[in-house]
Amino acid sequence: MNSRRTGVSDDVITLLGISTIWCDLTEDEFRKRDFGPSEDHNRAISTYCLLKGGHVTVIQGPVRAYATRFDDMEARTLESERGDLKELEIVQSLLDTISLDSTYWAHLRYDEKAEKYSLTPGKRPILTDWYDEFPVFLPLVPEEDIELVKFLNHEVAEGVWNGKLVDVYIAYEDEVQAIIVKSTNIFYHSQHLNITFRPLAHITRKSMIVGLIVEKTRGRPLEYRDRTLMYETFNKMQENDLIMYIPPRMEPSPDMFLVCDGVLRINPYHLCFFEHLNFEPGKTVENM
Repeated sequence: MNSRRTGVSDDVITLLGISTIWCDLTEDEFRKRDFGPSEDHNRAISTYCLLKGGHVTVIQGPVRAYATRFDDMEARTLESERGDLKELEIVQSLLDTISLDSTYWAHLRYDEKAEKYSLTPGKRPILTDWYDEFPVFLPLVPEEDIELVKFLNHEVAEGVWNGKLVDVYIAYEDEVQAIIVKSTNIFYHSQHLNITFRPLAHITRKSMIVGLIVEKTRGRPLEYRDRTLMYETFNKMQENDLIMYIPPRMEPSPDMFLVCDGVLRINPYHLCFFEHLNFEPGKTVENM
């Protein structure tokens, strides 16, 4: 990605975010964000997305086995945070052993014989290629052509493209790629409904689609007086086989919907919680 402007000094290292790679997920569970029985998911890898001088480096930690149950969210969250904090402290102590300016991906490894950790640069993994369910309907833009202005977290940044301020959704590992695949599907199936913000281009990395450029998200939060807009929007969705699905153990976010220019719009950041249902001819959500 273009590193001319990122909103922070070039010598400052910023943690953009932490992602989780669940080792025992099936591909179908991963795509649907349906994590199934808790006893099946006790091994995970944390990845740490770092920014330095406009350059993004992802550091992959070792596999961790969890002692808490997946469905005990409070205990699992505390255990996860403790493990992440420990690994982050180790990563921080080793940052001077690699060049963040030129390293895209690195592994945090533990040598049992030497009883010490090390950071080892490695190749960035090829993201899962899901073109069978990935509509390509926008211009293709290499990630190098986008000027980053400010990272909001490890998957969303403000950027400049074609002279305009835009939102950039970019994947460096599979968890975010899964979100982008789902979001792209909803953009495609809702593009004629005016219920979200306008997608402008697909982002490519070595000919593979890894993100989206979207018009700048704006607007005010949803209020009680907007209930008519809410009904109208959900009717549009229902008529076009679109539904909102919040997985178990999760709650809707207050900023899931925004009112912009008198229209209720889905915040693109939350499009992964929407589904397009492929029905047989003559069958719709209304007659399920």
